[in-house]
Amino acid sequence: DIATNPAYANVTDLTFPVIANRLYEFCAFLRCRRVGGGADMQIQFAVPAGTTMSYYFIRNNAAADDAGNFVETSNCNLPLPADPNVLTFEVRETILPAGTPGNIQMRFRSSVNGETVRMLANSYMRGTSLP
Repeated sequence: DIATNPAYANVTDLTFPVIANRLYEFCAFLRCRRVGGGADMQIQFAVPAGTTMSYYFIRNNAAADDAGNFVETSNCNLPLPADPNVLTFEVRETILPAGTPGNIQMRFRSSVNGETVRMLANSYMRGTSLP
């Protein structure tokens, strides 16, 4: 998937269903790159009404740095290296859909209007209902 503007776009196939009033553990593996320019990737999530999320990411680089305390509407910035390098991220979180079932949908955009970022093949996302 490709994003070039400030509007968030759904990431194809990075979605899963949730049942109301159940706690979920979530993980995602993202393969990302910029296409020229200096843009980073920003992510957020579309969720059912009343859902709360808390997540963090780990950047799979030499430093294995991380950042956290994000919620579903945060503009989480994933720093990308210079083109054409690919960088991977792990995203982990907990989700509590309160009262409304539906889907958790990852969304992304470029941090710089007019510059392109790509979510590459073999990225995945899954959620597991906890007892």
